[in-house]
Amino acid sequence: MNVGRFWLCQVFLLIVSSHLVSGQLYYSVTKDIESVYDAVWEMDHHKAYAAVANVKSTDPNNLLVHLLEDYIDFTKIFLTDDLSGFEAYREDVGRRLDELQRGDASSPYYYYAQAEIYIHWSLVRGKNGETIRAGWDINRAYKLLKKCKKEHPDFLYVDKSLSVIHTLMGSVKGIRKTFIKLLTSLDGTIEEGIKDINDLYVWDTDHPSVWSDEIKTVQSLMSGHILKDWERALSIISEISDKHKATPLGRFLISSTASHAGKNDEAINHLIPTQDHDNQSFYYLDFLAGAVLLNKKDTWAKDYFQKYLDNHHGQNFLKAACQKMAWFELIMNDDIVTYKSWMSQCLTIGATETGEDQEAQQAALSGVIPHRELLTARLLYDGGYYSESLRELGGIDTSILEPQERLEYAYRKGRVFQTIDEQERAVPLFKEAIVIGRDMKVYYACNSALQLAHIYFDNEEYNLARDYVDMALDIHPSERKNALHNEAKIIKERIEQLDY
Repeated sequence: MNVGRFWLCQVFLLIVSSHLVSGQLYYSVTKDIESVYDAVWEMDHHKAYAAVANVKSTDPNNLLVHLLEDYIDFTKIFLTDDLSGFEAYREDVGRRLDELQRGDASSPYYYYAQAEIYIHWSLVRGKNGETIRAGWDINRAYKLLKKCKKEHPDFLYVDKSLSVIHTLMGSVKGIRKTFIKLLTSLDGTIEEGIKDINDLYVWDTDHPSVWSDEIKTVQSLMSGHILKDWERALSIISEISDKHKATPLGRFLISSTASHAGKNDEAINHLIPTQDHDNQSFYYLDFLAGAVLLNKKDTWAKDYFQKYLDNHHGQNFLKAACQKMAWFELIMNDDIVTYKSWMSQCLTIGATETGEDQEAQQAALSGVIPHRELLTARLLYDGGYYSESLRELGGIDTSILEPQERLEYAYRKGRVFQTIDEQERAVPLFKEAIVIGRDMKVYYACNSALQLAHIYFDNEEYNLARDYVDMALDIHPSERKNALHNEAKIIKERIEQLDY
């Protein structure tokens, strides 16, 4: 064979093969992909879209860019409560899924990336009222995640989303769960979900990745909202990377968790000094800032609620913002006329999708003006100022309180004693609240039963815990009912998983 021809053939094959390789589609977490992810945390949508365009230009065969692009639209719609881009997002979801399905099916990201987009889309659909279709999308995501876990058992990132689905399924009970399992492949228990995320969190500590802060976020949310261990939740979310802590999304996660944990001053520190809306439109931070400042009876609270009302383009927390403006006028200025003016606006703006908006709507409809000292004690408690809250309650003459005010007094005092770990003083107050208020529309009796269930569960008195869970489920307040009943079902599921 002619040597020159042989080498010419080799060069030709090398050129052809290099073009074939360069044309292959793949999933790779590159520095440019990470830059998109960082921009998502910053909620700087212009910067994020520019980073996506850069990846598509310089690394066009990296299909992971379509997942990161979906993160941008998801956070833009879901977190900012702006549904104006919903229909465009619907079309983009289909396009991105088509692109991802062109990739190598032997890669774990083939399943994982599609599943994550289905989860994003499901959450946005749910916010838009498409509840049934949202459920089908969760089912699609679950099938992809389970297939990924089966074919790639070492790819543990799937457990981040599986943990949430397993926990949600665990909180569904009775005929509803049977019906869901009959129509879908969805399944799981709360304990299974907790184990999923705990194991992944521990593994990720030694195997950090671009997804590490997201794993910490899910672990923190599970610790707080499911296990009610807000101290641990705050400790975990405080572990996110320094580059994400100062972002709008990072500040939101840390400050809202700190607020739940009764660390009001810490929440303020994360919210107030760096308020800047030049690069993002996450105005919920203003609402949250107003809330934590109101807990401290700070006069700046009013300004932040007004910013939220002036700038937020969605429908959620508008009624709540008006109610909190009314509270400000009542506790700070003892101004009942302005209080009534703000409460009247609760009936004309916003939606009632959130518990806080439902409470504001019910309060406006009732026309009842809160007891000023009871309201102050509530806000001080919400801020973690427990001794100040008890002092405010101690100054109230209970002999002149109306029945609903006596109910609230017992409930609020019980909550303070429960939180400062004086359960023996909290228990009789919660029982008193149930006797007074189980037939009233407010949520105090229902939540008192729920808190007794928590106390007895923590003390491993599971039969008593089950009794009070059932009692909470038998009380039907007109506000916060869904949230309280869902929490009760979670405790019931946890009890049923125990062998005692």
